[in-house]
Amino acid sequence: MDTSASTSLPTIEQINKLDTTDSLIKCLSEHINLTEKTLQALRNEEVNGSALLQSSQEDLKEWGVP
Repeated sequence: MDTSASTSLPTIEQINKLDTTDSLIKCLSEHINLTEKTLQALRNEEVNGSALLQSSQEDLKEWGVP
């Protein structure tokens, strides 16, 4: 009975696949992180833009501009 298959070291091809998979996971994680940061920045801009618009509209009303 040959048990060498269960205790053999991984081949270069298997190691390369693992390295590629790890690199892909890191790349995707970074992309997701940047996407989340971009979405948060856009939300902040929307909130800031809405506040600025409301403030400007209030200023115009105070100045008598319809």
